[in-house]
Amino acid sequence: MIVCCLSAATPAAADDVITLKDGERIEGLIVEADDASVLVRWGGGRAVITRRVPRRAIKTIRFAASDTAGLRELARRSEAQGDLRDAAEVLTIACGLNPDSAEDHRRRARCLRLAGKLDEASDAAALAARLEPEEAATFFEQAEVRLAARDYKRAAQHALDGLRRAGSGSIEGNWLLARAFDGGALPQDAIGAYRKVLQADPTHVGALERLTALLLSRQASLEAETVARDFVRASPDVRAGRVSLGFVLYRQGRYGEAVDAFRAATALGGAGYDRARIFLHCARSRSAGTSPALGLSPQELDISRELDPDLRRDIP
Repeated sequence: MIVCCLSAATPAAADDVITLKDGERIEGLIVEADDASVLVRWGGGRAVITRRVPRRAIKTIRFAASDTAGLRELARRSEAQGDLRDAAEVLTIACGLNPDSAEDHRRRARCLRLAGKLDEASDAAALAARLEPEEAATFFEQAEVRLAARDYKRAAQHALDGLRRAGSGSIEGNWLLARAFDGGALPQDAIGAYRKVLQADPTHVGALERLTALLLSRQASLEAETVARDFVRASPDVRAGRVSLGFVLYRQGRYGEAVDAFRAATALGGAGYDRARIFLHCARSRSAGTSPALGLSPQELDISRELDPDLRRDIP
């Protein structure tokens, strides 16, 4: 485990210094202390050394000046490397040095959430909210935590609290609210919130995909087609728009038009080529009156069922 140590980001002069009674000098970061001992860490990267020093052996302790900027940079680097638990641990120390920083608590909550430590993330986000009760970003982070915990009712409430502070047109707030309504089986409310996201950002792929899927599930295929075509007009070079349009046309049984949409999608760059290619195969097969299951590997078949659930009945 990587644990924060100021010496990894700053000169040794910024370290805490412990001088023992026998003359030994220890330079590092004191991360824990009680009546019996102190815990000090030093080193960098994965070469971190931890040592617990009995208080009876200590002659003097010189504390370094707080360097929360260095800690934040170290946390940022850990995040960039995908070491989310380590980033959270670094930010825990930063919060201890500067407990009134709502931003640090909020960042720590995000790292903990992404690391799957939802109870700790909830506590950190709640502390940030107490420190900055009018900051929308904190309520949005609380909503993300509750979404991760599948607590959709509270997620929606936090999203609404954030929207009241950020404004009703907030893309982030409406995206959170839509996902909370969606997860909480409130499809009509979710549809309204997804529409608001696309009104503010006509290129929002997530809102496009979820809105068209919801509309199709409610037999509103013409509305779903309109949403997909609007997206294609706004972002003609984004693969997701063509895929969503093809998806809607396929579900309407308009296989020839779906072939055109999926073929256009495969000609565009970016992520999602294999999915578009498999969907194109399905549309061509249905258009020709044959089963799309023919010629697909088991893995490809799993993907194709997203488009064509009836394939389950086509396989002997």
